[in-house]
Amino acid sequence: MEYCTNITHGDLPYPVVVTTTQYSFSSSFDCSTDETISALIPSAWLMKKMELRWSGEYFKFRNSNNEVVAFNPLDELSPENFLISKDKLVNFLTENNLDIIWTVLGERLLIGGNHNEWHGRLELSGVYRLKNGAIDGEKLNPWHRKPDLLLKSSNI
Repeated sequence: MEYCTNITHGDLPYPVVVTTTQYSFSSSFDCSTDETISALIPSAWLMKKMELRWSGEYFKFRNSNNEVVAFNPLDELSPENFLISKDKLVNFLTENNLDIIWTVLGERLLIGGNHNEWHGRLELSGVYRLKNGAIDGEKLNPWHRKPDLLLKSSNI
């Protein structure tokens, strides 16, 4: 499989394909823009395998039937978006005997204020996959890192 990397964790080897890549453009000598544009777009592997091509429109990608299959809405509230047609993705995965997974990692902590009242931070993690057309996985796993545990681990 092209653009594939074998990643081994313990005794579970899995072939992994990255489905998106980061596009970034800064202002240049031609003065076409004075801002930096950054967006997630389909990886070269996904574009080739799903026969996608850039539509000529702002971050929209079309298939061989000229349908918009994937795009990045560049939403200012959540700039790291990449959207793809669920039907087209499910069909592609099924036809190629592939699976897709998402990892979710997050952290919540208080910055500033009274550090004597700091209660630590909350870390979240989860793994999800598309199974029979529906997202499947456990609820997010929260882990509260208390200040005394962080202090002990930083002294090691």
